[in-house]
Amino acid sequence: MSNLAWIDLETTGLDPDVHDILEIGIIITDRELREVARKLWAVYAAPQEREWSREALEMHQASGLVGALVFGTPIEDAAADARCLLDRYGAGGSPMCGASVHFDRAFLIARLIREHLDGERFQLQKSLPLTPSGADR
Repeated sequence: MSNLAWIDLETTGLDPDVHDILEIGIIITDRELREVARKLWAVYAAPQEREWSREALEMHQASGLVGALVFGTPIEDAAADARCLLDRYGAGGSPMCGASVHFDRAFLIARLIREHLDGERFQLQKSLPLTPSGADR
């Protein structure tokens, strides 16, 4: 039985067709919910080059995330690193777990699959089904 992948994203707003992913967090647990591994990626981009909702900008300025973005990881590299993390800790094929899976799934599809990795498809998708049926694999 595989481990579980808990995913959380921070974004510049609520609309995956307009706003961007700022941060990707993954925690891997076993089936008894004991933590096995965790990783967090701030996604590189100049803050002024992004579309922001006022609420998201204020929240992420207060948390310090906005300042960390210039030192972040390019989103393609974060996606590849996330796939390695899932594979290394036996979470490939795990259903997406988390508090806002529908929201995070929409951003993963819109901002990674459609835009950044259209030609080769988002590699995390091969390890982690993005739909309940796994139809996006």
